[in-house]
Amino acid sequence: MFVSASLLMSCGNGGLGCGGYYDAFGDFIPGVCPSGGPLTGFQLDSINVCAGPPASPTPTPSGTVSPTPTPTMCPQATSTSVAAGNIIQFHADGLFSKKTQTMVMDITNNNQTNWTTSNSVSLLSPPQGDGGSYTGAQAGCACIAASAGGISSLQVGITVYPTAGATPSCPPCPTPLATATPTVKASAALSTVSTNSSPAGVMQWSFDAGAALSSSVAGAADATAYFVTSDSTLQAVSSTGAAKWHTLAGGGSVLVSPDASLIYYLGPDGKLKALSPDGKYQWGSDVALSQGPLAVSGGTVFAVSSDGQLVAITSPGMVLWQVPIGGAASQAVALDGGGVVAAISRSAVVAVSADGAVKWSFTPNGGFGGALAVQGGVVYAGSESGTVYALDASSGAESWHYDSGAPIVAGPVVDGEGTIFFASDSLYALGSDGAVRWSNPLLTSGSVVLAGTPSGVFVSTSGGSSTEYSDAGVEQWTTRDFATAASATFASPGVLYVANSSGRVFAVK
Repeated sequence: MFVSASLLMSCGNGGLGCGGYYDAFGDFIPGVCPSGGPLTGFQLDSINVCAGPPASPTPTPSGTVSPTPTPTMCPQATSTSVAAGNIIQFHADGLFSKKTQTMVMDITNNNQTNWTTSNSVSLLSPPQGDGGSYTGAQAGCACIAASAGGISSLQVGITVYPTAGATPSCPPCPTPLATATPTVKASAALSTVSTNSSPAGVMQWSFDAGAALSSSVAGAADATAYFVTSDSTLQAVSSTGAAKWHTLAGGGSVLVSPDASLIYYLGPDGKLKALSPDGKYQWGSDVALSQGPLAVSGGTVFAVSSDGQLVAITSPGMVLWQVPIGGAASQAVALDGGGVVAAISRSAVVAVSADGAVKWSFTPNGGFGGALAVQGGVVYAGSESGTVYALDASSGAESWHYDSGAPIVAGPVVDGEGTIFFASDSLYALGSDGAVRWSNPLLTSGSVVLAGTPSGVFVSTSGGSSTEYSDAGVEQWTTRDFATAASATFASPGVLYVANSSGRVFAVK
């Protein structure tokens, strides 16, 4: 895998200066290079996490010619310890290759590098821009790692010991399964090899969208990411983090058809458009829309018309039906069999069949709030009062509800195991019977972003911490490299897309 353009950028003048750089769309931006990097075409082969902060660059006297150094990575750090309240520093070296050439570069603070910890209660991960600087919080054990371009370092075990009392006994961090050692080129010193069994939370790429996103990321089966930014642009980014194409948009959402053959969005004229994956126009609808696309089922797209009705549109832009549901839908999810469930903020949840007939309507206590989710013939809906409801998708009958007693700030979302997650005063995990499986009160106040994963949940808080928990509530990894997340989506083929408030998009596995 090749890391994206921002990591592979060449800054002219022998690396001593830069007249500018090329942005994600290939436009030249004059000024200072955003970060140094090897020449385009170099592949990241391996990462070592090494003890201590990055070494300061040694200036070369004017007029001298330095010999080409033999690429040598810093030695991989071994298990160590830190007192609670203290900071321990690491840095990361990346080994890059291109045919017979190799080079080593410090990637500690490159915007493609993700630093994680397995126990944020004991060891805080570094804030964005301060890569490798971990803070001991309270006695315990943690494993850390750095990743970029789909490659992860070996994990480093860290024991956090108290200022008084017994030091915990920590087991070794998991070791990746052995894989074939790659051929080392041009006498490079290779301390660690990449594997196919890297820890979770491995950064695949990050991409500067140029503006904050106005939509969540829609992922396709080929790992292409689609999203709309606040400057009215629909962008497509490849599986390696490279810009594929962009076009003007008029809405704040984008969807991919189930077979990944079409990309749906609102054009500048406020009407639904369908593009092929290479960005070519396929068809458009003539009906004026105020919101959408909200959901897609087969070849049918659901949106909201300019007069607030729920609309179903199919190829080649034909309106199947328009149905008033008591207000303009803010969210919708597709149902098996071609129907849709739509929710009106602070009002009702309404199910409409594939032929446009309203099947049922349910008004949660305090009106709808939070999110909608559907799995296994059950609709999960939040409410303004802090209650999550499980409704039969066919009849709308209530199966159960759980009242958290506090306003819902995110969710509900459902993971691949059928566990329902939502955030209010805590992060809650409910079983399919509505019983609390576990809760975590460590959420900070403010906004919370949730995304269900195959066997757990991704959680990001306004404090800038992002964590993936297992279905059983065990912390898998935590990072602060994403800063404040604005949205998160888990999509095929197993990629978690996170967009932060400043317009950077991350792809993680």
